[in-house]
Amino acid sequence: MLPYQVEQYAFRLLEEQGLDDWGFEFLEARRTAGLCIYKRKVIAVSRPFIRLNSDLEIIDTVKHEVAHALVGSQAHHGPIWRLKCIELGGNPEATCTDGLFPMGKYVAVCRVCGKRHHKYRKPKGLRFCKKCYHLGFREPLEYKI
Repeated sequence: MLPYQVEQYAFRLLEEQGLDDWGFEFLEARRTAGLCIYKRKVIAVSRPFIRLNSDLEIIDTVKHEVAHALVGSQAHHGPIWRLKCIELGGNPEATCTDGLFPMGKYVAVCRVCGKRHHKYRKPKGLRFCKKCYHLGFREPLEYKI
């Protein structure tokens, strides 16, 4: 799906849902698929996310953000938002678990579980694997460039 097609789809869905006063923007975010900016009445989708993902994943992200616009900022990812997301035909997950994101320049490897953490900026100080840290392991990540 090309960016202009995503924009057209988003505006069509917003209009179908009665959100004529809402707009659409592109993000250059590398770790965020989309956003709903309530104060500005805008939904946004990441260009890097669009480049790397299937049409279905992108459409689901637009539906996710439109569901936020419909239910308001107080609903977060709670049951009201989940029902609205399902009603729109979207996947009611709080975060994008199947989507692809660009790899970071810096790669940190957990010495405990082996998970690779991609970072976009050079880390300062010690960093830990969140999962292993909560299990009681305090082994710092090992960085490779």
